[in-house]
Amino acid sequence: MAAKTIGLSPELVIHPGETIGDLLAERGMTQQELAVRTGVTPAFISNVVNGKKGISGNFAYALECAFGVPKTFWLNLQANYEAELLEVRERNTITPEERDIARNMQGTITEMRAKGEILQSQTWEDIIPFLRRKFHVSNLAYLGLLR
Repeated sequence: MAAKTIGLSPELVIHPGETIGDLLAERGMTQQELAVRTGVTPAFISNVVNGKKGISGNFAYALECAFGVPKTFWLNLQANYEAELLEVRERNTITPEERDIARNMQGTITEMRAKGEILQSQTWEDIIPFLRRKFHVSNLAYLGLLR
């Protein structure tokens, strides 16, 4: 299986608050009314809708009661949002040392390309996170410590 190309930019990651905002508009409900229905402050609702706060378990339950949408939906939306943000940020954690290590692994990378694990078109920003997962380390520099 080829390494997943991350390719997301932070602007494309959708915060769960946008879904709440869409539901409010669709149902003709104000943030004030949702605050009353969920037992939180209007400021809290505004912060969630504007992507400044996340959805906790308690708030997911309150949203289930207010909208009739299962709490698992809201919790999954939040978890997926956070996972996508981690993927975007993962590219920013690549160190110059890791790039050097990856360049020194050209033989291994060539073999992985031959097996279809890594695509020819992939950049270091795609390959290095794939290698981290493949070798079960959070930084390729740690491979030297496992010997």
